[in-house]
Amino acid sequence: MQNWHRLSAPLRRLPRSVLWGGVLLAVVGSVGMTLSTGYSEYRTAQAAAAARAAGERLKQLSGALAETLRPTQDLLERYAQDPRVVAALSGATDATRLALSEELVAGVPGALRLRLLAAGSVEPDASTHPPLTYASIDLLRRAGAQQSPVKVEMQLGGTADEHIAIVRRVPPVGTPIGFVYLALSPAAVREKFASLDDSLPLELRQGVTGAPPLIIARRVTVDVPSADLLSAIVPGTRWQLVLRVAPAAGGRDERGSGALVLGLLGVLVAGGVGAALWRRRRAPRAHNARGTVYAGAVRAILAGEYPGLEGLLSGNANPLPTRAPLSLVNVPPPSEPSEPSEPSEPSEPSDERSAAVLSSPEVEAIAPVIFRGYDIRGVAGVTLTTHAVQQIGRAIGSEAIALGQQTVVVGRDGRRSSPELQLALVAGLCAAGCDVVDIGIVPTPVLYFATHYLDTRTGVMLTGSHNGPTYNGLKIVLNGATLGGDAIQAIRQRIVAQAFSTGAGACERLDIISEYIRRISEDIPVSLSDPLKVVVDCGNAVAGLVVPHVLRALGHEVVELHCELDGDFPNHHPDPSQPENLQDLILTVKHHHADLGLAFDGDGDRLGVVDRQGKIIWPDRQLMLFARDLLVRKPGAAVVYDVKCSRKLGEVIGAAGGRPIMWRSGHSQIKAHMQETGALLGGEMTGHLFFAERWYGFDDAMYAAARLLEILLNSGGPPEAVFAALPDTHATPELHLDMPEANHAEFMARVLASADFAAGELTLIDGLRVDYANRWGLIRPSNTTPCLVLRFEGDDHAALLAIQAEFRALLATLDPSLTLPF
Repeated sequence: MQNWHRLSAPLRRLPRSVLWGGVLLAVVGSVGMTLSTGYSEYRTAQAAAAARAAGERLKQLSGALAETLRPTQDLLERYAQDPRVVAALSGATDATRLALSEELVAGVPGALRLRLLAAGSVEPDASTHPPLTYASIDLLRRAGAQQSPVKVEMQLGGTADEHIAIVRRVPPVGTPIGFVYLALSPAAVREKFASLDDSLPLELRQGVTGAPPLIIARRVTVDVPSADLLSAIVPGTRWQLVLRVAPAAGGRDERGSGALVLGLLGVLVAGGVGAALWRRRRAPRAHNARGTVYAGAVRAILAGEYPGLEGLLSGNANPLPTRAPLSLVNVPPPSEPSEPSEPSEPSEPSDERSAAVLSSPEVEAIAPVIFRGYDIRGVAGVTLTTHAVQQIGRAIGSEAIALGQQTVVVGRDGRRSSPELQLALVAGLCAAGCDVVDIGIVPTPVLYFATHYLDTRTGVMLTGSHNGPTYNGLKIVLNGATLGGDAIQAIRQRIVAQAFSTGAGACERLDIISEYIRRISEDIPVSLSDPLKVVVDCGNAVAGLVVPHVLRALGHEVVELHCELDGDFPNHHPDPSQPENLQDLILTVKHHHADLGLAFDGDGDRLGVVDRQGKIIWPDRQLMLFARDLLVRKPGAAVVYDVKCSRKLGEVIGAAGGRPIMWRSGHSQIKAHMQETGALLGGEMTGHLFFAERWYGFDDAMYAAARLLEILLNSGGPPEAVFAALPDTHATPELHLDMPEANHAEFMARVLASADFAAGELTLIDGLRVDYANRWGLIRPSNTTPCLVLRFEGDDHAALLAIQAEFRALLATLDPSLTLPF
């Protein structure tokens, strides 16, 4: 206190006017800095909005470039399934393959050379134009090691032999017997690039490991030497379309010298304000009612912390919605922290890198078998341990950070293993530097919805899906894309290489279910006069927390069956694709004289339907109804469906004016192909249904149920009459032939080599499907369970028996000991 008096004595001797002048200067400086900071945030928000708009435009242009290659890629897909190509690669002479390749190349516009290469016998060949190089051999190796098509790439760029390399394996799945390798002239791609928006300074690049990127095409129309870079991946390729953006202009503010003076005065308190803003950088982000993200000073102003400064914000910044206070979650630290590393971009798998670390304890503790075609899935506590999930969380978080995704939404289902595994997942994500929004126990579609509603574009759902209670797994969305195939393997590669980013993310809890229900009720009209009586069987799984509320919100009468959450699934398996799991529903529908019965799987993304007589309406027939409804509003729209669906579905889509597209099975496969083709509707025989018209494009059985009830109400007749008007056949459900997963590839290779369906049309995009005029059959390996999947259909019972007999004879020749499910 004496020191204070000693210091303040000279101040007391100053004239009062000087003291008040100093106080006024400090006050004005503080206000000036606040205004300057607010205006700076306003300008920053405007710049961010412009960058987002530029990014969206860039994605559109990159999609246009990808479409240039689409006809050629589709043609190569057909070549890879051509029986002549399969025969040529199964043991024909070099001369036979050469003759066939010369015939096929004539049908490819812009082709420089087409090769039919048998697996295991390919060597570099410098004598041809363009040559077959070691880079070509590496591309073939990668094509053989993965199920999805290898990405298109430029080879020998800038030389006389430059070409675009496109490879398709034969067959598309299973053990490859060979490859179709096309060398394509880059002229068409460069011509398309030149036709893109000529007001934008663009470059088309391909990354090169350890070297500057290869510039495939360039149009820089302005001098911006210190530009920032925005980029978008060209789908299906190793290319990036890059936009050069001039930096924000500096200089004096248009508000005049008064604002400049206030800003200079504000320097007096810049240190304090800067420290406060730095502390805010780690605070949770804020969202407005439309899910737009704000942070820093903008978030603070929206939250009312600076009354009177709201006018500095753009008109697009809405006040924050009110909600319950968020509570921080204690996150355990990673069990074995690694050395800090910089976030790295996903890279191609490296055999050498993998081999170097395969003996480490980190890798040995995680079973490779859990990294599946559509997601990550294993037996909880056995192959899917807490250690494994924590490592997976760190890898997902690192991928997210590399993609510029800071916030990850996390949800879980009702299995007994889910709480412990979720803690491990969140710990891994936070250790990678991601912030986590925990939305609790929810169905998978609610997790997908949250990534849109909160505008995070990234989320992880901990769920065993339709599998039994001992299973669990992870479904992953990164930057708006559901991971499958190579992207799932990239997660494993990060773990193998321990290529993790490092940070200390925060975690908050948020209830999103009410917003999900509200959003559906905004899209689907409420039934006020003629509600349906619906029995809902949720199989004691997590959909029981949501479905009854959704349907009641739409005005329907709901009879709940097995809607109590019980992770042991005591009443039946949570999989409506199997008839035995629908028997309780059928009995209850009849007992209550209900109009309809709806069944849901373990995480709410598969739908089963039965009518009032107890007849099962399989998902391919549901798709017929959805397609007809859609095509009234959207004539010409594409509809994607999987290889297990009825061929009558394609006929219905075509007759209604749509474009039917058959594709591989798997929720991530269907969703990705819908995005690639612009399809507005998709579905699988398993009950996954995808709506990109009026909804978000992800598989959502709960929303599908609401759309189904809307169609039935609008029809004006009883539901069974609506279903009866759909084409029907004699068909089996999915049939499962138990087989260890390690045997799938070898057995399917033998099936393809031995198959002799000379009069049938073969489809090899996913297993083997054979279509005749009045029947078809399918065999394919499951990507989620240790079995092969079969399905058969005939126009009548005799045709059904005939196709089953053909497949029975084929399988008996391969292994007479098999116990066939038909």
